[in-house]
Amino acid sequence: MLCLDESKKIVIVGIPGVGKTTVVTKVFEILNSKNKSVSVISFGNLMFEEALKYGFKGSG
Repeated sequence: MLCLDESKKIVIVGIPGVGKTTVVTKVFEILNSKNKSVSVISFGNLMFEEALKYGFKGSG
């Protein structure tokens, strides 16, 4: 069972393919079903968005 104070934050890191997204998705589903407020931030996406702001063109 996962019991967190309202202000707790969790960082999940790991090499590609170990199941980070699977774990985050499941935890989100469980907490959301218990009407807990949950936010998920992907720093990979966040970093890409910041790079775009500074002129990075991306692929394609």
